[in-house]
Amino acid sequence: MKKVLILLLVCLMLVPLAAACNGQASVPETTTEPPTQDSGTDTEPTDDPYTPTRDLTALDYDDREIRLLQFKYKADEFKPKGGTGDVVEQALYERNSLVEDDLGIVFKYQEVDCAEGHITAFATAIRAADMANDDATRYHIVAQPSYYVTAIMMEGLYENLGAIENSYIDLSRKYWTSAYVDASVVNDRYYFITGELCYSILDKMEVVYVNNNLARDYFDDENILDLVYDKEWTYDKMLELIGKAGDGESTGKWGMAVPKDSYSIDGMLCAMGLTMVTVNNTGVPTVNINTQRNISIVEKLRDLYWNNPSVNANGNDSNSLPIFSEGNAIFTMTLMDRASSLYNSGVNYTLIPMPLYDKEQKDYIVVSQDNYSIMSLCTKLTDKEMYTAVLEDLCYRSHSTTYPAVYKKTYSLRYAKIPENAAMFDFLFEHLNFDLGYIYSHVLGDCKNVPRYLIYPASYLGINYQSGIGSEFEKLSASMDSKLASFIEFFWK
Repeated sequence: MKKVLILLLVCLMLVPLAAACNGQASVPETTTEPPTQDSGTDTEPTDDPYTPTRDLTALDYDDREIRLLQFKYKADEFKPKGGTGDVVEQALYERNSLVEDDLGIVFKYQEVDCAEGHITAFATAIRAADMANDDATRYHIVAQPSYYVTAIMMEGLYENLGAIENSYIDLSRKYWTSAYVDASVVNDRYYFITGELCYSILDKMEVVYVNNNLARDYFDDENILDLVYDKEWTYDKMLELIGKAGDGESTGKWGMAVPKDSYSIDGMLCAMGLTMVTVNNTGVPTVNINTQRNISIVEKLRDLYWNNPSVNANGNDSNSLPIFSEGNAIFTMTLMDRASSLYNSGVNYTLIPMPLYDKEQKDYIVVSQDNYSIMSLCTKLTDKEMYTAVLEDLCYRSHSTTYPAVYKKTYSLRYAKIPENAAMFDFLFEHLNFDLGYIYSHVLGDCKNVPRYLIYPASYLGINYQSGIGSEFEKLSASMDSKLASFIEFFWK
């Protein structure tokens, strides 16, 4: 393709010369000089944060095969399924073709068939390829769900992306999710990266849906969007509005129908500012779970889920969504990608973030449920800089292909329902936040599960915490301290 394009450009350049020879008027000279290139890889500095700082199209890797490993259930995030013809599928095909043509590479997609949320088969495949030490079968780029794969990092099976010489990855470009990078970098090392090439980070955002018809019936002249933008949307304000529906058992209308699972609980914990790990002034992570603020957050949410007669928290997502979509709940809390089913249900909704802890909280915190995709490079690769170019170009090309197809055309235009939601999609994404303790929770003893389990009713999981929230946090702190010591050793070795 590159050769074809060059030939076409040459032909176009010859056209004005031929015209001049035939006595026709010559084409005026342009006053704009083309940008100079250095060694075929550097470009003139650009002020556009969505343009690479180095010319990726000048690279040519002579049809090198790039093996990309991914979970089968998320294969449609990177590998076109073929034949569907929908807007996302077309954009995915376009993106991958552009990257292949830019760099002179050929993608080969490989999948591990294992259930969502389970990493065992995935890790086994990577270990086997690493031990084989065979370039013909080695995986190059890995796309994986964010939670469990931190254990693979601790085994030394992934490259430290921050240490690759002549890397093309430029984290200053806005197509990378800087909030994730800021939270995940430890001692200038990072092994995972995400951005617009992974649209699951949008799909998995944990948000609040508001039934517009019920809101008009119950909230008088109070506008929910005004509350959000004026930073009046707090936990206490949410309680006040939920309570207007009365006792759902007797009225048949609930203030909130909410799943008793991570989709809502983790989102609320983070939105109200619960943190488990902080970074001290020397850059070293420290455990910070047993605080009065964290205890208060869990107490408030326990009361919301267990003791509020206006809240239906008796099931999972498949129970709460129908209650909301059938017009029997003012609010529900769930994932962004539930917009597709809610859109088809016909319910008229508004999207908003989960509430602030109180008016003193600095800003809204939006999180993605822990199954969004992140990217890594396997170890023992030759030409490591080439694979960084592939990642950079994938993310860059996603900005004009898959990202607008999912974000603009699918969410903002189709699922928005009302114009205000289109602006809210931007607002939610701007407030996307990540926490080091949540990112690395799996290698810290699955620490994020404890606050969640403290909110679950004991009958739900058969877990009965008898000693109180503070005591459980104290035990968790001790457990995390030992895990964190190994974590710090890994990042400082």
